[in-house]
Amino acid sequence: MNVLFRIACLGTILLLTLCAPSRAQQATPTPTLLESYTSLPADLQDIGKIQQEAHVNRLWKGAGHVLAGRIILQNGDNIANCRSRLLADGRFCVAVYQGRDFVVYVHGYEPLVLTPPSSTNYPVAYYGDIKMNRLPEAELASVRGTLVYGIDSSTPEEMTTLRLALDKPPPIWADWGDEGSSIGFTPLVAEKKVGSIPFEFKGLSPSPYRLNVSRKGYIVQSIPFSPDRKGMVDLGNIVLQKARVLTLRYISRTRTAGGNWTEQSTVAVTSITCDGQSALHYTDAKDGLGNSLDLRLTPKDHDVQASFFFGPGMESVFYDLGQGSVESIGIYSHAEDLVAHASPQPNVILQAGHCYLFSTTDVNHTDVDLLFQVDEK
Repeated sequence: MNVLFRIACLGTILLLTLCAPSRAQQATPTPTLLESYTSLPADLQDIGKIQQEAHVNRLWKGAGHVLAGRIILQNGDNIANCRSRLLADGRFCVAVYQGRDFVVYVHGYEPLVLTPPSSTNYPVAYYGDIKMNRLPEAELASVRGTLVYGIDSSTPEEMTTLRLALDKPPPIWADWGDEGSSIGFTPLVAEKKVGSIPFEFKGLSPSPYRLNVSRKGYIVQSIPFSPDRKGMVDLGNIVLQKARVLTLRYISRTRTAGGNWTEQSTVAVTSITCDGQSALHYTDAKDGLGNSLDLRLTPKDHDVQASFFFGPGMESVFYDLGQGSVESIGIYSHAEDLVAHASPQPNVILQAGHCYLFSTTDVNHTDVDLLFQVDEK
């Protein structure tokens, strides 16, 4: 009986030993991102290291990659006006969210696409030196269009400025994965001044571009387009519209981290041409991360919309207090009484003669109250 029991036990131990994975078969533990950086050349280890750690380990829960290397342009062309984490000498060290490519665009060059490795056991991929080549002239594209609607080109001061640049896609705030979308170099490609005549830009890559059209006193037009290889993009007639000029009277107060309010002592007055690039700069104070607290003033057809850069969901609201003046309302406690009869809005269309209260709470540990009045100049 004892012999049989011993044989059974030995068989069980042997079976468990055969089934157990060896040290070589066991999964290799994934190194932390900072540990992985030690394999990079020294000049790349410090490029955005802390930020990449936050991206991949904290925000992305380890699902992303960091791509590093150096880009060399054909014929020794210089790289200028790069985005952050993409240095002027071509070095890069960027976080890429899982499932995205890192795409580099350079005007006149074949786009470069870097796909992160499929393995997540080693989150940093080093590519070394990568050469980008210019496209043959026959492969390049063009864009054309015509400016219309009362453009007077009789003097240089009344000409319209066209600025063509490689486009920058907006950041993806949900996972902070902007670098993994289609980010690259963003130099100004060309600039020219024209009147109400056809225009054309040649020598474009198959890449995303943006044409900004500006003229003093007019709403700035910003037109994105992506030409095909050897293609021609026809933008047709570009209609420029006069920008509205608003006069704003305002008084504000700010506080940080629940401290005491810092109040503006007197009512300030400013006139703003609402051309799509203007903002109401009502205080030099910053939020807890150093961001400006300006209000955007955006043309909407024939109206102007006021909004805050954080947008909805950040405890920032506007109240239309109706006809009145900042002086007649006087103090914030009176404004708060009027708020009881107004509906909160994440942004607001401004009406001449109306007063508004903008309030934001705990935006990066900063609170703001802004009471302002709008008039047409």
